[in-house]
Amino acid sequence: MKPDLPPLTWLRAFEAAARTLSFTHAASELHITQAAVSNHVKSLESHLHQPLFLRRPRGLELTKSGAAYLPKVQDAMARLAIGTREVFGQRRTSALTLRCAVSFAVNWLTPRLPDFLDRHPGKTIRLLSSVWNDAFDAEDFDLDIQYGNGHWPGFNSHRLTWETITPLCAPGLTLSAPDELRHHRLLHVMGYHEGWEYGSRQQRHKISTPDRVCIWIPR
Repeated sequence: MKPDLPPLTWLRAFEAAARTLSFTHAASELHITQAAVSNHVKSLESHLHQPLFLRRPRGLELTKSGAAYLPKVQDAMARLAIGTREVFGQRRTSALTLRCAVSFAVNWLTPRLPDFLDRHPGKTIRLLSSVWNDAFDAEDFDLDIQYGNGHWPGFNSHRLTWETITPLCAPGLTLSAPDELRHHRLLHVMGYHEGWEYGSRQQRHKISTPDRVCIWIPR
């Protein structure tokens, strides 16, 4: 935990006490003792090196620092609650949790979602991003779109589409035959089954343009 981030128990005690202006009411709300609330608040004040409350005979009063800090704490706690519901609460609903790589979601899946949702009103799609070849964890998703050969023990796989691999060469590079690529620097993308070694074994077709040459390798 970062030194400038107080423990959540201190913040919850402060928020409840600052909202109700009462350690007693805060204790009842948090289901802890009044002494525990007071100790949490004192620990927070010591951590921040600032008093957050003025202890009056008839109750509590926020200091200027406490009044300025309260909305910040409330906003952070609200965001945390929303994030927790978004990540973990959806599993209790009818949402379909789908995991795929960000690039696939942006370029292929997202443009097709409006039509799917129009045909299935009321259905909720929850997307999880991944990197190709991430380890499987079946508890995290209902469907997983992976890049590969479709052989994953313990999972039922169905081919969704074919992908055309198109190596890109530097502008101005001229090749008389694809095999000449071995004399040039090749950039490898981690996480893909089909790389240069795979492509060298496939049927190749040369495509020439005025400013570049690229090799199209059909799968």
